[in-house]
Amino acid sequence: MKLKTVGIVCAIIVSLTFYFVFSVYFLPDSYQSLKKPIPEPYLSKISFSESDIQYGSSFDINITGTNLGDASDIQIISIGFPNLTSLDDRVKITSYDFRQSPFFIEIGDDVGINYGDTSESILAQYPSIEAYSRPWKSNETYQISLSVTPDKPGKFVVFVKSVGLPHTSEKSHLPKDGFLDYQNEFVKVYNVFVNTP
Repeated sequence: MKLKTVGIVCAIIVSLTFYFVFSVYFLPDSYQSLKKPIPEPYLSKISFSESDIQYGSSFDINITGTNLGDASDIQIISIGFPNLTSLDDRVKITSYDFRQSPFFIEIGDDVGINYGDTSESILAQYPSIEAYSRPWKSNETYQISLSVTPDKPGKFVVFVKSVGLPHTSEKSHLPKDGFLDYQNEFVKVYNVFVNTP
């Protein structure tokens, strides 16, 4: 009976040793050699119903995004409103077909920076809307439409960007260059002129 027990204990020790050596020395190399996915956000449509409106009027924004690269864990289309202090009744989502519901970011909310997750973060300096799908597969397309009512006359600014996560390359965000926002991420800048009555 003791010989059988010794054999079982030896088999367990050999198995654990093999598992330890395999997991410490071989698995990390095989994981690192796997090709990292490279999502590639593309905004196929960004349209504004008006470029010039009267104060008190609204305009519509329609944005369609696609992933031209590898599947992303999450891909985001962000629409920022640096002239507003709050989204309140000023920005309304009229339609969307993303997998998840878009969410509103208000001034002071904790947001990620440098195309990363929230391990590096900053407080939001202006309100925005983030529409996203998790996951966002290759060649999938989603859209969002908004109605916006500026709160004062003058130049009304809108920032638009799209980011794929994991952010593994310069292809994982759009635009690739231009104006940097407070998150240290590139944005496309659009203007609507709001005329006094």
